[in-house]
Amino acid sequence: MSRFLIITGLCVLLSGVNALGQKKKEKSEVSDKNFVSFGIEGGPIIPTTLFNRSNTRIENLTENIKFTLDPLVSYRFGGALRFDIYNFKKMQLGNMFTLNTGIYYTQRAFRVKVDDISDPVQDVNLVSDRFRFTSYEIPLMLQLHLQASERIWVNFAVGSGVEFFPSQVYTTTADSEDGPKQGEEGFYLQYSARKFLILPPLKASFGAEFRTEKSGYFGLGVSISRPMPYMADTFLEYYKKSGNEIYAVYPYGSKADENIPVRNQGMFLSVELRYFFQPSRHEREKVPSYIRDRNRLKNK
Repeated sequence: MSRFLIITGLCVLLSGVNALGQKKKEKSEVSDKNFVSFGIEGGPIIPTTLFNRSNTRIENLTENIKFTLDPLVSYRFGGALRFDIYNFKKMQLGNMFTLNTGIYYTQRAFRVKVDDISDPVQDVNLVSDRFRFTSYEIPLMLQLHLQASERIWVNFAVGSGVEFFPSQVYTTTADSEDGPKQGEEGFYLQYSARKFLILPPLKASFGAEFRTEKSGYFGLGVSISRPMPYMADTFLEYYKKSGNEIYAVYPYGSKADENIPVRNQGMFLSVELRYFFQPSRHEREKVPSYIRDRNRLKNK
């Protein structure tokens, strides 16, 4: 709840800065057409293994134990700032390019399963667990806008940014009052250690927006994000009883072997609903300069 309040407060603050900036520009007679607009975005994130070779299903055939780490559908939302790049080194770019940034809250969800695969007919589930991995992101993306019709614009964006991972994640059966404790049969542990506190993601997006004259801009987009080099190392272990001995089993070993972690890439595809507040009319040209020049050439 506190994280939601932090993000909401930042969105309100950004909105206020945007409104004050627009009001100040209305009072001045500045010829520069560059300006900042504020919006909100949010939607579900869909895990993807595109360009991700990490194995999320590991069978320890020596111990007949299978470990599964599956990413689940979750969500992200935040506030966006869009800077129009109208002039660049004396080039008139019209409304073709914007520099996008903001602040976003992302929650990734995962499911861990531990199965006994000694039966050739059917696996027996021993443990089923879920955990969440949260982050805060400040993207920096260059976006190209192309007019498809009078009201509809399509856009493409690429970029990076910084993604902050505030904590590690630890879950275990020992947290339950009646759950197995460490050293007992059936004890399970999951520990996800972030790779670094701050990571740069590779990002790309595609979308379309419907621009109204008075009600703002409504958009729908799809984006993909991949933390570099990867998000976290996930350590898994399960205590198994064989004969009179109870010992730890790992995805790639058991007992005194090293517990080698599963690489958790953290890559996802997001479907986003976008809304940008209406900028001041005098700040944005109704017809961009490059379209106006093209129409002028056609009429000659």
